[in-house]
Amino acid sequence: MAAAYVIGRITIKDPQKWAAYRDRVPATLDPWQAELVFRGKPFAVFSGAADHTDVVVIRFADAAALRGWFESPA
Repeated sequence: MAAAYVIGRITIKDPQKWAAYRDRVPATLDPWQAELVFRGKPFAVFSGAADHTDVVVIRFADAAALRGWFESPA
């Protein structure tokens, strides 16, 4: 099975709320054996527009694990 990825493009409006949310995410990934690949600001935009200030990439073993994580209450 091929790995599956979540690519989140986000704009942080409240740094304190973002920090609290961000700190809880790893615990939601553990049951799905997912890995946070990247979280930060884009280096460059080569085409189109950057509508958001930050990017996050999470790798899952497969689409079923990704869906399970996304649909989980956590």
